[in-house]
Amino acid sequence: MVQVARNGFQQAASGRQHHCACQGNPQGRCSLLAVRLAPLQSRRKADHQHLQRVASSSVPVLSRQEVVEGMQRSTYGSIGQDIKSFYASELGGIVTQPELMVVPIDDHMVHRGHSVFDTALLTQGYIYQLPQHLERLADSASQAGLEVALSHSELERVVLETAAASKLLDGNIRFWATAGRGDFSLSSSSCKAAFYCVVFVDSHMSLTDDQREISGIRVRTSSVPCKPEYLAAFKSTNYLPNALSLMSAEAHGMDQAVFVTADGYVAEATNANIGIVTRDDELIVPPFDHSLRGLTADTMLQMSRQRLGTEELASLAGVQQRNFTVKEAQSAKEVFMCSSFDPVVPIIMWDDQTISDGRPGPVTLSLRSMLLKNMDPKHGTSNHIQVPYA
Repeated sequence: MVQVARNGFQQAASGRQHHCACQGNPQGRCSLLAVRLAPLQSRRKADHQHLQRVASSSVPVLSRQEVVEGMQRSTYGSIGQDIKSFYASELGGIVTQPELMVVPIDDHMVHRGHSVFDTALLTQGYIYQLPQHLERLADSASQAGLEVALSHSELERVVLETAAASKLLDGNIRFWATAGRGDFSLSSSSCKAAFYCVVFVDSHMSLTDDQREISGIRVRTSSVPCKPEYLAAFKSTNYLPNALSLMSAEAHGMDQAVFVTADGYVAEATNANIGIVTRDDELIVPPFDHSLRGLTADTMLQMSRQRLGTEELASLAGVQQRNFTVKEAQSAKEVFMCSSFDPVVPIIMWDDQTISDGRPGPVTLSLRSMLLKNMDPKHGTSNHIQVPYA
């Protein structure tokens, strides 16, 4: 079995900061902090003992109880992320204990990457655009040659009930359709389709206005080739090009990377669509030929066309999808990134080129406000399905 949650203990132990009135304690200790760190210290001791045992003897064959205890020890959670509930069709139910949130090693998602996924937003006890996300999952599965383990109505029910089990009002929901368990060959002919769903909180995937939404981000043109047109059109779990591109951008002190086609046209960011406002005041998004059809980007285009000429988008002269180059983007009035978990994020620098005056533009901020309002169930629930909490 392969653990789903990351082992983030060392990050958690070293990354925490503590501020309270007892910092003046002459012994330099805080009883509250000691209480909170006690479980972590206990886990560290247990891990040290485990490593000593492995180093001093042959690799042990573990009992069922030792496996469970080991998984409990290794479930620390990543900084800024907390998984609350997990559904697996293999189990036929939902679990809320992180140590039990596992995927079988012989699932072809694990060793062959034969699976697709999607991510939906949980906001104020409602799931935003769930039918659209499930429809895109089904389309992705079809293009990947996958059967989906459950019917559309069953998928919706499972996602809603997994969200309810999390007890979260706000968070993220990710689900996978996989070839399922089988042997370790490339062929999935012996597999039985599987479905997984997790509900989690991630500080990097929230709708709050953090600093980058206010001040904008910097992007770098990726040197990694973008995916072939066929593979770019659906949401598979093969994100190696995306991960390599983002790693390279971060190594150069940038926040994101942007893929460019062999013809020199902008395709997409590593996990978002790209848009610009040209010098002629046109809103442009690349065609979805070499990128995933983003649901948020689609919604933004539809709403922008409907509101063209209104006070909300008074400065816009038009909205269209067409190709544009990196050079055109760098010389645009405004550039932004668009995704489900960050509706519209301003881009203020591309490679070594500052965009306009280096500040988020008025159209970008208006689009962000427009989409945030659309995502808020208080402003109408036509795009929202309420979670059936107990």
